[in-house]
Amino acid sequence: MTKFTLAAVFMMLALAAGLHASDDLEVARQEYLTEEEKQRYMGAFKPVRSDEVREISSRALPTSIDYRTDSCLPPVRNQGGCGSCWAFSATTVVEFGKCKKSGGSARDFRSGVFNDANCVANNAHAMNVVGYGNLNGVDYWVVRNSWSAGWEAAGYVLVERGVDLHD
Repeated sequence: MTKFTLAAVFMMLALAAGLHASDDLEVARQEYLTEEEKQRYMGAFKPVRSDEVREISSRALPTSIDYRTDSCLPPVRNQGGCGSCWAFSATTVVEFGKCKKSGGSARDFRSGVFNDANCVANNAHAMNVVGYGNLNGVDYWVVRNSWSAGWEAAGYVLVERGVDLHD
């Protein structure tokens, strides 16, 4: 499993937002902060102790999950051309988690599995995986986009899983 530091996550968010290394990102100012100030600035949290981590056996997972019909998944929105996919993706996760305590509304979806061997490896776009399953023998991820409900199947697409499209 890949693990990222908080700083790496912030850098990925910055790159997803279209910022580049040449942008200031206030990195220069951070070099003058104490370690505690840097951690506070970066939103650091107390590390989890290894005895607090539990593993989940893959045998305990259901064969498929699809949150598109979960009442807590907010509607697909349209980010427009502002390059804010990362914000829509993160907000969806927060809204979904919060809603699990209070309810929501259902969505519809049409079928089809996406697999594009010619996809671009450096495509910086954030989306949400909201489920997985198998259609006619093809394993897939259910992916939610932020290009409006008019994109693909009501804002969702099935993307083949278990393959590396960037060989």
